[in-house]
Amino acid sequence: MKIEIFAGEGGEFYICPPGSTGALRWFCRDGSWFNAREQLPDGARKAEFGELPDALREEILAFAARAETMGNQVWSGDN
Repeated sequence: MKIEIFAGEGGEFYICPPGSTGALRWFCRDGSWFNAREQLPDGARKAEFGELPDALREEILAFAARAETMGNQVWSGDN
């Protein structure tokens, strides 16, 4: 599964299919990562997978595995 990763100005990260403006925003609360469906903000910058916190990398790898199995429907909801 190909994804693009972006970093927001508030410490959140976004992933989206290449060329899409629809994204999943990943944010940390009380040490756990959550996601919500949002549009990619104008101020987001491209980020590399290695920039992500370890726990978020694990979450995104799990999401990518689900997306490979379930298809595009995983992009349409929050976790």
